[in-house]
Amino acid sequence: MKPVNEMVGEKMVNIEKVNGRGREQQMGQTRKPNLDNDQQFKEKYGPWALVTGASAGIGAAFAEELAAKGLNVVLLARGEERLLQLASRLENQYGVDVRTASVDVSAENFMDAVHSVTDDLEVGLVVNNAGVAEKGPFLDNSLEGELRTLYVNNRAPITLAHAFGRQMRDRGRGGIIFIGSTIGFAPAPYFSNYSASKSHLLYLSDGLGYELREHGVDVLTVSPGPTKTDMLVRMIGDASMPGIPQMAPRDVAVIGLRALGRKASVVPGMRNSFMAFMISRLLPRRLSTTMLGKTNRALIETS
Repeated sequence: MKPVNEMVGEKMVNIEKVNGRGREQQMGQTRKPNLDNDQQFKEKYGPWALVTGASAGIGAAFAEELAAKGLNVVLLARGEERLLQLASRLENQYGVDVRTASVDVSAENFMDAVHSVTDDLEVGLVVNNAGVAEKGPFLDNSLEGELRTLYVNNRAPITLAHAFGRQMRDRGRGGIIFIGSTIGFAPAPYFSNYSASKSHLLYLSDGLGYELREHGVDVLTVSPGPTKTDMLVRMIGDASMPGIPQMAPRDVAVIGLRALGRKASVVPGMRNSFMAFMISRLLPRRLSTTMLGKTNRALIETS
């Protein structure tokens, strides 16, 4: 493990059918590798993967699944202590190399820390997971907070995709994953800027995927619905959403990695997939906006 202790600034329970059986595995339990498929995955997307927002939640789940496939991982997040704990566990359980950088990707110079841990590596997969959100009426939120949403959710993924995408194009292989959200499929009042930032990732990913396909580089957007993460707690308080199941982060990661190279976009969970289809295809935009506005306002007022 080669940590970079540098802070450059201030980021349905649904059991999916995975490989023919339902499962929800707690973080920390060793996953048994599928040697043939994992070797092919490593050859296509290895030997190193980079994950942002990797200290917890969906980011940590992606890091664990990638380590289980035999990929070495670079972990980026603000929380150094949790990063180092995760790195140590992945090294011990899966025998991979791990590097960490304590960095806030909203900082203008965040790539300085990224370069310091990756310049001598061949990074074949980037998982743009780091994300933040401001909730409530847009004009009641600070401009600083709303701009930070753009820096973390959009500027950082663009920067990383541009830097590492060029290397992947030159090698003729690799992958880039953007973590979107079902809230990005329609305007979402009281999370207006956040939903717009996730919608941007959908279009960026589709366009970039078309450009890089001929170069052997796969691009995917994974758009989870409600998921058991710290971010959901920050968005709606105690994360209590009666009648709305929450997925486990690991299920999101497993479904995302399974879709890489096969799809341009995936929405984990049948209920979430239907919701995304309904608000983006079946309902007129005004009706979708009204429905989400009422729902979001109620969530915020009760959180």
